[in-house]
Amino acid sequence: MKGEIHMNENSLKLAQREVDEALEAIKAMEDGLDNESLCKDTVKKNFMLLSSKVEHLEELLKQEGIL
Repeated sequence: MKGEIHMNENSLKLAQREVDEALEAIKAMEDGLDNESLCKDTVKKNFMLLSSKVEHLEELLKQEGIL
């Protein structure tokens, strides 16, 4: 279809994995905040992981010409 963007299958799988891992990091942070069990270092570690996943996803989308 006109205007559609198609990623190759490997890139699509990698993007899906990056999104899934980012969502897992968010879920872990939410669970910790709900239980008030997160220490400052854990929050920082999870935030750094999330930031890294977003950066990888952004780079992948740029390589595919989507961004």
